[in-house]
Amino acid sequence: MILSGVKYIVALITLIGSGLFIFDSIILPIYVGYNNEHYVPDLRGVGKTEAIQTLRSIGYQIEIIPRPFDIKNKPNTVLNISPRQFTKVKKGREIKLTIAGDRKHVKVPNVIGLSERNAIFNIQRNELVVDTTYHEYNTEYLKGYVISQLPDAGDLRLTGYDVTLIISKGNPPDYFIVPDLINLSEKKAIERIIETGFQLGQIIKEYQPNLLNGTIIEQSLTQGMRLAFPARIDIHISTDIESLDTLKNEELE
Repeated sequence: MILSGVKYIVALITLIGSGLFIFDSIILPIYVGYNNEHYVPDLRGVGKTEAIQTLRSIGYQIEIIPRPFDIKNKPNTVLNISPRQFTKVKKGREIKLTIAGDRKHVKVPNVIGLSERNAIFNIQRNELVVDTTYHEYNTEYLKGYVISQLPDAGDLRLTGYDVTLIISKGNPPDYFIVPDLINLSEKKAIERIIETGFQLGQIIKEYQPNLLNGTIIEQSLTQGMRLAFPARIDIHISTDIESLDTLKNEELE
């Protein structure tokens, strides 16, 4: 009888021990691991400081990945998260935040003499933007290489500032044909003048309220003329704003 009781107690202790082992080695780790996992919040568009505070309060480590300034993005806000938002991640794991850069002063690089491709690469590497490229004939630089730039090399500009490049078209032709500029916008007319090898002359504003504002209404050289040299072309542009001289003339009349 006593022996049977002892066996029962031993069996009970063994059972309890097995249960504790299963709890400690299997159930408890699963439970603890479950409680240590959280969904990564969607922080896109949130400010850098707020995003860091949010992740730290959960228990995550943080790595910041800065991105150059881009006018399309609000500075110092979260652009991307890795692991992605709404992913279940354990505490202590590292979360990578890609942050939009802010504007800062940078030196304009010297790209004269570089190929157009390399010039654009250098400008973008300095967090500036190639806004406009003109092409004109040039005997000093090979076709496709930068003749001139604006702003000048070494000037300080804020990141995201527009840079204009003038690219060589190689040696000029035997003659130049005057382009038709009538009814073009001012910007398009200037581009056409430079592209055809001519030089921009005077820009004259004329009050013409019945015409489309900002378009070419007259040019100093006749369209289609052939010239042996790249002459200057003056352009007259319509405006709907009366100048002071025009108002004075109307008063005298």
